[in-house]
Amino acid sequence: MEPKTKSRLEILAESCPETVDIVARIQADKAEGFIPESRRIFEECRSWPEAWEFAFRGAGVHYGNFLQWGDKRVVCVVWPGLEFDDQIIDVLGKIAEQIGPNNDLIEMRLIGTKVTHKGVAKLKSILPKAVINTYSREEEEKDDALKYVNTRVKWIAELHK
Repeated sequence: MEPKTKSRLEILAESCPETVDIVARIQADKAEGFIPESRRIFEECRSWPEAWEFAFRGAGVHYGNFLQWGDKRVVCVVWPGLEFDDQIIDVLGKIAEQIGPNNDLIEMRLIGTKVTHKGVAKLKSILPKAVINTYSREEEEKDDALKYVNTRVKWIAELHK
């Protein structure tokens, strides 16, 4: 029997003992589904958490502060910035063709994006139960709470205590 290859997290924990607790929390969050598997191409997405992670990676933005989890499902998504556009929505549409519409999402906030009215209409078909709101950068600057949502990734939440 060949030895199991260690993950980067396991190597980190071995080389830096003070990270053992953080690594354990990350692994627990992955096991619970709060950290989706990273997919290289949209055809590999098998769930909406994976699709959201894929969309954020396509925009070059880390999703951690912009997804709100409820009962192991993403219930709120915030897209903050010009990196998000109709092309990303087109990819989400292709993913929806594979796995079905996202009926879990309750709210989506588009803040200073390049998403057009046509893109918003397409989002409404992909996210039939979601309320989709668009905000300008000026509105977001007046209300910083618009940009971020609570995260269930426990180790990040503990860093901000």
